[in-house]
Amino acid sequence: MSDNKPNYHSFLFRVAPSMDKILEKFKNQESRADVSPHWIGQAIILLLKDLKTFYKPIMKVNEVNIFNLSTLPLIGGVVASAVSFFQGMEWYWCLLILVGAVVILLSLMIPISLTRMLNLTHPHFYLKAYKALRKHEFDLLNHSVHDKNISYQGLAEYVNGVLTKQENELEIVNVITTEYKEEKERLRDEINELRSKEELAIEKYNELIEGLEDEIKWYEDGIQYLVELFHDLHIILHRIGRGKCSFSDLKIIAGYSLYKKNGNVLTRIADEGTTGQNPLTIDLTRNHHNPWVQSTVAAATKQNNLFKIEPKEGYHIVSYRINVGYNNSETWIISLQIVPSVNKKGYLLALTDDIIDQRVIYSMLHGLCQIVYKNTSRPGKGDGTHGK
Repeated sequence: MSDNKPNYHSFLFRVAPSMDKILEKFKNQESRADVSPHWIGQAIILLLKDLKTFYKPIMKVNEVNIFNLSTLPLIGGVVASAVSFFQGMEWYWCLLILVGAVVILLSLMIPISLTRMLNLTHPHFYLKAYKALRKHEFDLLNHSVHDKNISYQGLAEYVNGVLTKQENELEIVNVITTEYKEEKERLRDEINELRSKEELAIEKYNELIEGLEDEIKWYEDGIQYLVELFHDLHIILHRIGRGKCSFSDLKIIAGYSLYKKNGNVLTRIADEGTTGQNPLTIDLTRNHHNPWVQSTVAAATKQNNLFKIEPKEGYHIVSYRINVGYNNSETWIISLQIVPSVNKKGYLLALTDDIIDQRVIYSMLHGLCQIVYKNTSRPGKGDGTHGK
C-alpha cells in the first residue's frame, strides 16, 4: 500500500487489546444481568459505600457514638453545635431538614456515581446503566457480546492472516470478488426459493378463494331454489283456496307421469312436462318392463314406496307410491322425470338432502296429491273414481 493510505492493519492491533477488555466486561456483566440490580439501585449502593467510607466516625449519631471525633476539636465542635441546634427544633422541622439534606446529597453524589458507572475503563463500570443511558453506543459495542468466540484480537489476527497470504492488492480483490460472487449466487438461490414459496402460497390462496366462491355460489343457488319453491307454493296455496288445485300443480318439482293402481294394472291418469312416451297402462304381472317404467313398477309392487333409477346417463326417474282418497282407498304412483343439466333445482330437491330433506319434498307431494284427488273426484262418488 502507498504511504498516504490509512494503515488499518496496525490500527486493528493497537485497538484490539483495549476493545477486548471492554468486550469482556460486557460479556461478564451480561451473563449476570438476571441477578444484577437496576442501574439506579447500583448507583445508590455505590453512594452508600462512599458514605460509609467517608462518614464512618458518625454512623451512630442517634446513639451519641461521636466520641471518636474527639481527637478532631473542630469537627467535634461542629457536630456538637449541630446536635444542639436540632435539639431546640420541632421534630417535623428536623425531619424536613434531614430529608432535604438527603435529597441534596443524592442529587450531588448520584451524578458522580453515574459518571463512574458509565466510564468503560472504570472499575465501577455498570452495563445496565450504560445500556439505559447510552443506548446508541451500547448497540454499537454489543454486536458480539453473545458470541463468546468473537474478539477484536481475533479480528486483527484474521486480517493479518488474509494480508500475509496475498501477494498483492490484485489477489485481495480476487478473493473478495470470489466471495462476493458466491454470496450473490447464494442470495439468488434464496430469492428463487422464496419466490417459489410465494407462488405456491398464492396458488393455494387462489384455490382457497375459488373454493369459497364456489361454496358461496352453491349457497346462493340453494337460496334461490328455495325462494322459487316458496313462490310456487304461494301460488298453489291460492289455487287450493279457490278450489283450482289440479294435476298441473304437481309439476312443482319436475315433469311427471301419474299412475293409478287397479289390481295388477297401472293406469296413467296424468302426464305433465314429459315427452309422453310412457304407456297408458302397465301390466304388473309381466316379468320384464321398459327401463323407463321400472321404478314405477317397483314403487307399485315392492314394500318400499320410493325408488330411483337412471335409465340413461344424465336422466333420472324417481317413483313414489302414495295412498290417497277416503280411508286411503286408492294408490297412486308419481314418477318424476329429472334432467339435472336443465333442472338442477329438481335434482337437488328430489335426489339429494343438500338443500332440504327429501322426505319433506315427498311429504309435500303426498299432501298435494290428496288435495288434487279431492278436487278431481266426481261429485257424489266416494270411491275416488276420476272423470275424464
